[in-house]
Amino acid sequence: MTVLFSGLIASFTSLIVTSLLNYLYQRTNSQRRLDDTLMQLNKNMLENPFLENDSSLAEYIKLEPNLAKKMNDQYNIFCIMKYNYLEEYCRFYQYKINKISKKIHLKEYLKDNEHWWAENRKINYEAYDKKFLHIIEEVVNEA
Repeated sequence: MTVLFSGLIASFTSLIVTSLLNYLYQRTNSQRRLDDTLMQLNKNMLENPFLENDSSLAEYIKLEPNLAKKMNDQYNIFCIMKYNYLEEYCRFYQYKINKISKKIHLKEYLKDNEHWWAENRKINYEAYDKKFLHIIEEVVNEA
């Protein structure tokens, strides 16, 4: 009986330790993926300065009007990637704005693309999670 009981305890302990290690491994991988995505976004922005914000795009289009469609398309894709990243980031930190704000300055992050967000509001509200949209509205409407 004691052999069976000690076997059950060992199995249960092994299960708990394995589950904990798996959770920590998955969390570390998720954080690494978020960091890699942020680096990719920053690299894109450095390679294409018109992606920086709405006004930069307008200025570059004035300089290169024949590239306007291409720049607009790239900017649209960049903004989608940027907001997808932010939603994933918010989900990672369980939509806790105090934790999110420690890593990302949300006001600045959202202000850069406020014109794009407003133009695509209907699509964005259909695409993104309500908790994420609540965070965006909270930050944008903050006085």
